[in-house]
Amino acid sequence: VMTLDATDAFYQAPETEDVVVDAPPEYLERLRAQGKNTDIYWKLKKQMPGRRTAAPGWTDHMAGILMDTMSMQRCEVAPQFFYDSEREVMVELHMDDFHVAGEREVLQTFRDELRQMGTFSGGEIHELGVTYEHLKRLRTRFEHGTELQANPKYLDYVVETLGLGASNSAPTPGVPAHKALMGSTGLLDQEQAGVYRSCVGALMYYVQDRGDAQYEVSLLGRMLAGPTVGSFTALKRLVRCLM
Repeated sequence: VMTLDATDAFYQAPETEDVVVDAPPEYLERLRAQGKNTDIYWKLKKQMPGRRTAAPGWTDHMAGILMDTMSMQRCEVAPQFFYDSEREVMVELHMDDFHVAGEREVLQTFRDELRQMGTFSGGEIHELGVTYEHLKRLRTRFEHGTELQANPKYLDYVVETLGLGASNSAPTPGVPAHKALMGSTGLLDQEQAGVYRSCVGALMYYVQDRGDAQYEVSLLGRMLAGPTVGSFTALKRLVRCLM
């Protein structure tokens, strides 16, 4: 299999509507210094991140390339999958992440063709027994299947951020008393709230394959808008269990 990432994906997809935006201040300053008119706007030629149309615009653009230019078929049931029956290559498109399966020579040719139609990074081909990262998970391919596992870098980040590296482990991910404290204690200050949100966000990736901690992370996630001292305590307890 092979993995690729589209670089600045939205900027590769054409804008199909008439959209104008304010010109950047530094550009207007340059015009002003040259004595030129600054009463101007820019018309978008490409999709701009943040617009609702950007994600579907990119997806439609890439699907068009795969089907119209590269003659692939799109799965009607799971439209993120594309298949070329002649070359026996399958593509899973998850926004700007590509996961491609096929013979090594076919993958190399596919990669070269795709790079002629846009800007892409990666392109590594992963052999059997090799562990690689895709969609925030670690994957290891074996002869009869693929093993998925949580990426430890997300837990390592949380442990380091909270300064829990030397702490003792906890036997369970949470206790009932912490759930009560989450809603009955004061709010964290701005700095601590930022740390809380960053750590919970990282754990959301980590526990995709940790069923023993998903419930606790879901509780912590409910407090993202207004994290409290109690929710911070519950966060530390969970991390000590996962260590």
